[in-house]
Amino acid sequence: MPWCLKCKSEYEEGVEKCVDCMTMLSEDLVENNEETLNLQSITNKKLLITVGDISEAHIIASLLSTYGIKTIYKHNGSGEYLQIAFAKTIYGIQIFVDELDYKEALEIINNNELEELMESDIADIEALEIAIMKKRIARKRSAMKYILIFAAIIYFIIIATAFIR
Repeated sequence: MPWCLKCKSEYEEGVEKCVDCMTMLSEDLVENNEETLNLQSITNKKLLITVGDISEAHIIASLLSTYGIKTIYKHNGSGEYLQIAFAKTIYGIQIFVDELDYKEALEIINNNELEELMESDIADIEALEIAIMKKRIARKRSAMKYILIFAAIIYFIIIATAFIR
């Protein structure tokens, strides 16, 4: 049966054009979702690395995409369900690349660039945490100053009333 690839309508045998879209019909209906396009773009996939969680997978995929290398990642075991339910997986995530890009991708991730990227993210987070802690300490110090000033005023009032009597 012929199909319209644009509007996904099915037609009887013998019809060559879609009456709605005016496009030529095809014998096979191909779903053009993102996963299908990724699988079609990577013909011979090869396992590059297994990482611990989805954020690491996204970092590596992003790094490789800057070099024009397409990636596919797959959860091990029931890891995808754990990721959905608990926002964490204990089985790891496999990252695949095209066999033609494997050596280049391996060089990129074995290069210190990935470690530097992750370390810089960690350093940024640590710097942010330190700044937050410094602000908290400064607020506590100023609160302590006000408490001490208030206590001193109360003390002087008590002493002054004691001398007046």
